[in-house]
Amino acid sequence: MTSSTIWQTFRGEHIGTRTNRRPKSAQVSLVVLMVLAVSLGGLALQGCASSSLSSATRTQTSSSGVRGTSRSQAVSTTSLCKAIPSLNRLVVTRVNAFPKNAETFVFAAVSTVEDPGSVRAVARELCALPNYPSGALNCPLDLGITYRLAFFSAKYSYPQIDADIGGCEPVKGVGETRQATPSFWDTLGKAIGVPAPYERSLQGRLG
Repeated sequence: MTSSTIWQTFRGEHIGTRTNRRPKSAQVSLVVLMVLAVSLGGLALQGCASSSLSSATRTQTSSSGVRGTSRSQAVSTTSLCKAIPSLNRLVVTRVNAFPKNAETFVFAAVSTVEDPGSVRAVARELCALPNYPSGALNCPLDLGITYRLAFFSAKYSYPQIDADIGGCEPVKGVGETRQATPSFWDTLGKAIGVPAPYERSLQGRLG
């Protein structure tokens, strides 16, 4: 029985017998019951306070961890172009929206570039891309291949950038949607070490 239940029982008994006198033994029992209820209530409050303190400590620790992660990752995509001199690592992941097409590639689906010069060269090409054209477009065949780029510096990571190498080749994640160029694909291909012609290697081969 919880302290709340004991207190409710005591209140009901007290209210129900307020107009009736009880024997001294009953009064003594009520006093004992009241003391017990207060004691249990104190223990419950102490336990709640201890639990709240422990919870607060865990929350503070977790919050600190999240804030630390936030400081190292929450960087807007537009700031990537301002941070080019500090970039030192690039992870490139190939994503295939239509795996049944069975394209073949001569390089791995995930490539990591750790040469700062190559990383910054790719970032400069990205930041120099033209905006995606508006209006109706007549785009080439799109086989569903996208290259997902994640840039890092010593302290920060940056939101991913998706560059399609099919259709009209939109590039998303650097402010407004941009459009890839042959120069961008050449720079990316060199950075991850694919054979020339770079754009052709990045597109893959059907069959």
